[in-house]
Amino acid sequence: MTEWSETDPLYKDGPPVTYPLLVPTLKPDQVEWILKGGFNRFGTRDPLMREISRTAAAHARMRIERGLSPFAHESETLRLPKYEFFMHPDRSQSR
Repeated sequence: MTEWSETDPLYKDGPPVTYPLLVPTLKPDQVEWILKGGFNRFGTRDPLMREISRTAAAHARMRIERGLSPFAHESETLRLPKYEFFMHPDRSQSR
């Protein structure tokens, strides 16, 4: 996975802005939900997706207000919450 993003206005009457959904302020269960394909299975109507979108939008606003891009630059070190890695059933490999 390279990136999940969303495009929405971040400010009232503001222009749409594209921002990442995988941000360091997410909770581990939110990261896991994204990585396990929750968005593809449940879409934007899922309550967890709405919470993820709110968290990601708040993180994007914070970065913009600091004069930064909503997306981290490769020189930045950002850590996502710890979560267990998994193999997608379609991509599992026998060991």
